Amino acid sequence: MAKTKTTLRPSVRAQAEQLFTHLLALVVQTNEQVGQLSLLMDTRASLEDPLVEPVKRGVQNAAPPDVQRAVLKQTLNDEMRRQLKVLSLTVDALYDCTDRVTSLEI
Repeated sequence: MAKTKTTLRPSVRAQAEQLFTHLLALVVQTNEQVGQLSLLMDTRASLEDPLVEPVKRGVQNAAPPDVQRAVLKQTLNDEMRRQLKVLSLTVDALYDCTDRVTSLEI
């Protein structure tokens, strides 16, 4: 049985190429955002380890270690929330782009 090659109209082909390029960029962006979130989560988890001594140099000595950890945890939590919002928008864009690709009249 011979395979048949579907020929797309030039305008549809151009649209499909643009959408696939955009889709690929969104996938790469999503992967990077997940990596950033993973790093933030690992950093946050390392702050939970009571055996880890805080760094004892420079400006960090201005506050007790417990206060330093609390501030750092809050900062990490805020950044994780921000990253999750951005990731959510990227995933929404992935769905939108995928819908547009599947709705092309081929």
